[in-house]
Amino acid sequence: MTRNTRDAETRDAEIRGAQSRDLETRDAQTRDLEAREMFDTDYVSLLDIPHEVRREGYDCRWVRYRVGNERDNQFEMAIRRGYEPIPLERVPNKYRLDFISGDEVSSKYFTAKDTVLMERPNVYTKRDIAKLNETNQLKIRSLRGVTDGYENATTFQPINGF
Repeated sequence: MTRNTRDAETRDAEIRGAQSRDLETRDAQTRDLEAREMFDTDYVSLLDIPHEVRREGYDCRWVRYRVGNERDNQFEMAIRRGYEPIPLERVPNKYRLDFISGDEVSSKYFTAKDTVLMERPNVYTKRDIAKLNETNQLKIRSLRGVTDGYENATTFQPINGF
């Protein structure tokens, strides 16, 4: 038996001996006695609408009111379509995020980044959807040979080229 083989066997025996001992630090022994704080690690989007802010019979929507430091016309267009911005008084303090910007919209209304949360009654939303569906039906009917349903569709024939 050579010296290198003897050294390797000695090292292996030491490693096996260290593995058989129960090595535990004092921190690990007392850790189960300490209460740990539980954190919710689920992703929360900045644009999630808090339940406390929603009202029954209203639809909410985030609308862009600025791009960088320039005003955007989306805010005014949403007001014309019947949306109203949600005032800060209805929003709990834990959801107020944009307190640094200091512009006139974020100081009065619930904002996140460059958007403001707006709401309008469901009646207007249903009316807009019905109007959009009617417009789409007219466009589809104006095209020759095009239908919006599958009842008149022919069966698919595969190409046997390979």
